[in-house]
Amino acid sequence: MTDCERFLPELKAYLDGELPVFLRRRVQKHLRRCSSCREEIKLMEKITAELSQSESAVLEPSLRDKLLAGVPS
Repeated sequence: MTDCERFLPELKAYLDGELPVFLRRRVQKHLRRCSSCREEIKLMEKITAELSQSESAVLEPSLRDKLLAGVPS
């Protein structure tokens, strides 16, 4: 497993400010050295911004039902 593979699952949590301090510092250190993960963060930021600017804040009922069907009770 490469460093990037190890850090990819943590990038979204890092971006959202949800990582504990010690993990946040590890991700920051990795990002200083890894242009690929920096690009991934930029892409995540762009997607997040586009989703938050979307005019449709409500999911279509059929899509909502499909999503909720996959969530364990």
